[in-house]
Order: sequence, then structure tokens, then C-alpha cells
Amino acid sequence: MDRQESWTEVLARLRPLLEPIFAAYGVSPEKAQEIVEEACLVLISKRPQRQDPEGWLLRRVIESCRKLREEMERDDRTEG
Repeated sequence: MDRQESWTEVLARLRPLLEPIFAAYGVSPEKAQEIVEEACLVLISKRPQRQDPEGWLLRRVIESCRKLREEMERDDRTEG
């Protein structure tokens, strides 16, 4: 992401990649928005800036989805 580019443009470009990730992990739209917002905040706070911010963001989203699914599966086992 260069300085001229906005986060809106980056997220619009990544959206076709993010939607199937969230669908594959069964993440609700509300939780998906939380995950993306959190990942963006962490990325913005990184110093120095990442060389591949889009790749980093995708990896962070996937990791967050994995953790969420593991938590949901763990909760299902303890409740069942």
C-alpha cells in the first residue's frame, strides 16, 4: 500500500478474498467486521510498516478465523 492509497481502496481490493475466507470459517458478518477492524488497527500501529501489508492483513484475518473456530468448537464440546 503506498501513501496515496486509502484503506478503503485496499479493503475493496481484498474483499473478494476475504468473503470466502469468512464463509469457509463460518464467521458472521458482524464478527468479520470486528476481525478486519482489529487487523487494520494492529497493522496501522506497526512500526516500521510491513513490506507486504495486504499479505500480512490476509494472514492475520485467517489466523483470527482459525482461533475463533477453535474457540467455538471448544465451547461446543464443553456444552455438549
